[in-house]
Amino acid sequence: WIHSTQSTLLNCLMQTWRIPLSDDIQFVMYGKIEAYRRMRTTKTGRSYPDPKGVDWAKKVRNAYLDAGGYQFKGPVKVGIVAYFGIPQATSKNKRRMLDEAGGWDGSACKKPDADNIAKAILDSLNNVAYKDDAQVSVLHVFKTWAFTERVLVRISPAPPDRIKGYVE
Repeated sequence: WIHSTQSTLLNCLMQTWRIPLSDDIQFVMYGKIEAYRRMRTTKTGRSYPDPKGVDWAKKVRNAYLDAGGYQFKGPVKVGIVAYFGIPQATSKNKRRMLDEAGGWDGSACKKPDADNIAKAILDSLNNVAYKDDAQVSVLHVFKTWAFTERVLVRISPAPPDRIKGYVE
């Protein structure tokens, strides 16, 4: 048993030394949600990465490392929740009601697609969170509405006997 003040200090030290207190790494990225960007090709046939995709990948990697991320060995499970901003067309009255209720219930059926969001995040974390995104054995992606646009990502080891019940 550790006193709460000591526990807080321990958490601060562990963050400073980048030593995880648990096996899970969770991080949030605020701002516009980007989908996977394919390589671009010039008229001469030369291929180059899309600059917007490169910026998004750097943002994902930096957020992961700032959260104390490390490279996982073996299979991992990933949970992604994409919170999209409430549409401009929503009336002020409905926005007030949603604010009082704590948010907008329901799925956000809009672009980008859930699989493209996952691909952008998973590819960005290659050689950072894992050697290759082929290590991802469990993947959950949710899209929903919120007042602040952001993406929440959680990565943890996925032992074969404990895969069930990851998202509860």
